[in-house]
Amino acid sequence: MSDNNTTNKNSLINVELPDFVNCAGENLTKQVTTNAGQTFGDIWFLVFGGISQLAEKRKLKYAAELDRFRKELEEKIEQIPQEKRVEANMQTVGPALENSKYCMETEEIRQAFANLISRSLHQDYSKYIHPSFADMLKQMSPIDAQNLTIFKGQKSYPICDIHYTKKGSQGYSVIFNNLFLANTVQTNYDLQTQSISSLIRFGLVDIPEFSSLANQTLYDEFETNAMYLSMKMGIPEEVGTVTLKKKKIDITPLGEMFIKACL
Repeated sequence: MSDNNTTNKNSLINVELPDFVNCAGENLTKQVTTNAGQTFGDIWFLVFGGISQLAEKRKLKYAAELDRFRKELEEKIEQIPQEKRVEANMQTVGPALENSKYCMETEEIRQAFANLISRSLHQDYSKYIHPSFADMLKQMSPIDAQNLTIFKGQKSYPICDIHYTKKGSQGYSVIFNNLFLANTVQTNYDLQTQSISSLIRFGLVDIPEFSSLANQTLYDEFETNAMYLSMKMGIPEEVGTVTLKKKKIDITPLGEMFIKACL
């Protein structure tokens, strides 16, 4: 490894950089031959400016999305009655603008940022704004936003684990965690369970232990779910059984605030 005085001669930025950054800079000045290299080059542009000609199309698309975001934001702010407008809180608006630049191409998240910023200027919504929301949004996927939006209609939904019990055993193993069916737009259950885990980590939803919904008919659709039936039929009765563990998922008070602020 070279010493600390090594300077990246190919860099457009006149600073001393570690070797691994030097290599990245050299790669960006050459023909990039892999998707991973191109993606990194594009991200480099978004953060540090245009030093990769290969990012031209991405730059144009980003510029268009940024302009759309600005117009959406201006429209939302214009809709706030003058008597309801409050001064911008830089602890919210500053991080929200900074974090939003990484999410321009994701419709659900871009709209959520526009809502967060505009509603922070609205007297009726400002009480729901929390400084952590901008950072949460930056880390969210479109599925996260979709799942949270569902809770606009009600506070609790059914959710299930799928258990396997070996014949003759008293214990069980969880073969699928947090099967969530309320989001009918997204039927990739692996992505769904990842999303639920992420929303729990943010403190926006909660799955209380040893608790399910009183109306047991709400779990009927789980009994006929194709993935569950496939697992159930795949295990012979003489080997073991596959069953549903019925639970519920609730929106938290912080989650309710997030929905009012961003969705």
